[in-house]
Amino acid sequence: MPLDTFAPREAPDAIRLHEEYWGGLVVGATAEQLLERHADINWRTRFVDINDLIEILRDCIIADGYTIPDDLNEAIALTARGNALKSRLIRKEEVPAKEAHLMCALTVGHDDLFIDVLNTDIAALRDSIGRQIREGAVRFPFVYGRALYDAFADEFEDEKDYLSSEETVKLLGKIPFGVFQYGRYVVGPSGISESKHSRALRFSKRVPAFHCSDPVCRDLHSVILSTGHNADINAQRHKLTRVLEGESKPAADWAGLAMEISRLSDSHFGNHWIAPMVTLLGDALSDDELRAVLALLSGVEVTAERPNLLERALQWSDKKLAGTVDRMVLGGDICVPLGEVRTPVSTDHMRSGAFRLQPQLGSRGVRFVSGDPGLATLRERELVRTLYLTGNDDERHELDWQLRSVDGVSLDVRLDDYLRTTTPTEALTRLVLSRSSSAIAASEVAGLGEVDGVGDGDLIARLAWKLGFEGGSADDSHADFWTQQEKLSAIVQSWLGSGPGDTNEFRGQAATYFSALEGILEESLAFASWALLRDHITAGRPFSYDNEADRKHGLDLLQAAYTEYVTKRPGEKLKFDGRLTIYPLVRGFGVLADGLNSLIAKASSLARPLSDHPEYATRSALQRFPFASTAPFLDLAAHSRTRIVEGLRDIELTLNAETLSSVRNDYSHYRRTSPELAAMERTLESVGRAVRAIENLGFGLNLCHPSTETSDQWGRRTIGFVGPRSLNHVFARPSSLEWVGFPSLRRPQYLVRSAAFDDANEVLRFERQYDSEYARMWDDYPRPRKKAQPTIDSLAEDAPAGAS
Repeated sequence: MPLDTFAPREAPDAIRLHEEYWGGLVVGATAEQLLERHADINWRTRFVDINDLIEILRDCIIADGYTIPDDLNEAIALTARGNALKSRLIRKEEVPAKEAHLMCALTVGHDDLFIDVLNTDIAALRDSIGRQIREGAVRFPFVYGRALYDAFADEFEDEKDYLSSEETVKLLGKIPFGVFQYGRYVVGPSGISESKHSRALRFSKRVPAFHCSDPVCRDLHSVILSTGHNADINAQRHKLTRVLEGESKPAADWAGLAMEISRLSDSHFGNHWIAPMVTLLGDALSDDELRAVLALLSGVEVTAERPNLLERALQWSDKKLAGTVDRMVLGGDICVPLGEVRTPVSTDHMRSGAFRLQPQLGSRGVRFVSGDPGLATLRERELVRTLYLTGNDDERHELDWQLRSVDGVSLDVRLDDYLRTTTPTEALTRLVLSRSSSAIAASEVAGLGEVDGVGDGDLIARLAWKLGFEGGSADDSHADFWTQQEKLSAIVQSWLGSGPGDTNEFRGQAATYFSALEGILEESLAFASWALLRDHITAGRPFSYDNEADRKHGLDLLQAAYTEYVTKRPGEKLKFDGRLTIYPLVRGFGVLADGLNSLIAKASSLARPLSDHPEYATRSALQRFPFASTAPFLDLAAHSRTRIVEGLRDIELTLNAETLSSVRNDYSHYRRTSPELAAMERTLESVGRAVRAIENLGFGLNLCHPSTETSDQWGRRTIGFVGPRSLNHVFARPSSLEWVGFPSLRRPQYLVRSAAFDDANEVLRFERQYDSEYARMWDDYPRPRKKAQPTIDSLAEDAPAGAS
């Protein structure tokens, strides 16, 4: 079974049947019936502990040469039923005594228990398993971060679905000890430790390990690890299976009993607020950040390595871990840039409960989200009901008053209708901020922590984040420029109308304005060059843009285009590096237009080799691969190419490099005469038109967010995006470009709206990358493998359990 936190586990094949007749099927005792029979609290506690330790042995990986240590078997006492089965295995099936004893224990029971719960030495059993983990006889892989991923890439050139026992042992030898938790038992580098906080963080032999050779596939593929098939404990396993299959009595649900006692089913279905934090800690915090978290929790300096850090982290509750990370993010001790959302990568598959919860980290702290976007609204509804509908009549009357303008047959219906038709920000502001008691209660339910001194807007934004709602625009990169444009325009208009004002104010505002303008022009020119000239298919991080790292790359591409393709003006010698002034920035838009136009005649030399096309490109009539060239501009629709070239030229003409440079350089010497002020006024108008053109073309680094989605009965969908200053774009689905590898339409991204393809309103688009510890953790990722040779049967079977 895939590793699934807080998920009910299926019983082993041999103990799934129950002891009743239903529909003609003979079934064994159910978990509920077993719970009634075993009412003693001490017995139940011991049974769960034993079952968890046995699960560790079932799940682990062992080598072919594994031998059962004496102290392991000595710790496990068998019942009379277990001893009878052991004796039969030894006498009639010729199973060695050690293996027979442990095989009975690993099975737990059939119609009756094989393990003597009261006489088994749990501490000795724990210590034996822990010692074997420390010594490496029993292994678990370290699945957090990129240790396993990088080790697999270093060890295997090709894609692999399955590793032999020898290959598995070799791979595990290159990575740290794994960290998992079975009930209260934490498996890690120190062996087995005990936590006060029970979890179900179990290991599955199917682990994410590599990216395939397909250049547009972004999926992290799994490999099945193999335990020692030739170890006696596994080689003899079929004999026990045969004996149990011949039993006349059906098996009882002992695994279900353990789940009932642990109340895993209640956690699986009832928990929708929190999930194990270890996947976020292991995949999304750097070593230094993780050490800082544990130092704050423990009050002492921490110097351990990542596996030991995660092992220690499991000693605290997930609520405590999340709250501590929140404090550090909000206090600036962990720097998460505005807009960055850190998510588990290697452990993305490890989700919790019926809602498949996963922790995420943003600038507003930790939250737990589901693959179902509707969970946020369900949480919002439950939160409001908790605030108003679970107390006395005064709360109900208050909610009734708040919803007085909403029609409905009942208060519940009116509430549902209000939450369905009102934005989360508006609804939470109205219903949470109306009373201090509601704000305090909401912060406790959602885990906001201390809210004293927090402004209303920030409190609602944090609450919406915790509920799982996606925020509005993370930032507007041009907001400061437009503010400066408005201020400088106001000063100029004031001087034109009523005479000169404060000269220093004018000079200061002009300096700020032109500095902001130069920043916008450089960012936009670099991004446009990078987006249209960079081969995104072969990029280390396809279709993602880092304004720091990729800006220089964009300007380098522009410089190369200028050198190779563009006809130079008399005496012109441009360089697009270092500190760029107004003239080369404005001229750069014309250079890019000329360079792109020149590429069309050279398209054949820029064709992508067929060997670099994805496999589906020549085999599917429904999905196509548009990037036949290594220069994306050449792959766009013809009308789009024309619009881009003309748009870039218009920007250069509108800005007028000579005039703008003159105004930029001379404003400090203005004598406030009408001709000079008129020139400034015309310049401001031209700049405004040019920057709006940059934004409309999609070169302005304006982050757009998914805003609406509609669908019909025929499976057709439209997904709307919105950005600053009413920028919007609508995508249609289905599309023949869905396999290309573009970013998910559920995430914010840069939309180059002018760079369109001939399909479903699809355009070049890129996720934003951030300069952060998280981004540096995942540098040089992915690392694709070579395509594996085809096999007769591509479906690999599950390997046998570790020591069963």
